[in-house]
Amino acid sequence: MPAFPYVDPGKHDFTCPQGTTWARDITWKDPDGNPYALEGNVHVRLMIRPFLESKKVTISLSTEFSSPDQISVSGGTISLRLTSVQTAAIAADTYAYDMEVVDPSYDPEFVVRLLEGSFIVDGEVTR
Repeated sequence: MPAFPYVDPGKHDFTCPQGTTWARDITWKDPDGNPYALEGNVHVRLMIRPFLESKKVTISLSTEFSSPDQISVSGGTISLRLTSVQTAAIAADTYAYDMEVVDPSYDPEFVVRLLEGSFIVDGEVTR
């Protein structure tokens, strides 16, 4: 049994001011309001691209390969963080993103897309 159920992806747009530290905590809860236990062997990955079908990757975060300072999981909360240097390097524009959760101890092919939407980078004036 996986640590979490299949769900239809939630739709959420993020706004990131260019050149600033961007951080978000996302808590995935069951229908009763209890956080899912996403610790252990559960992997979370997030990818941002210029547009949905683009082969170019703007940002890629993964609990498997990225620094825990950038993406981590504690209980049912997924923490995301981009440094001011990283966000300064992203051109002001609207990008596509999605975030997936995988439980390879259950089945490495069981992937749930938790969130999807636009990642909007507002241009920086002070630099």
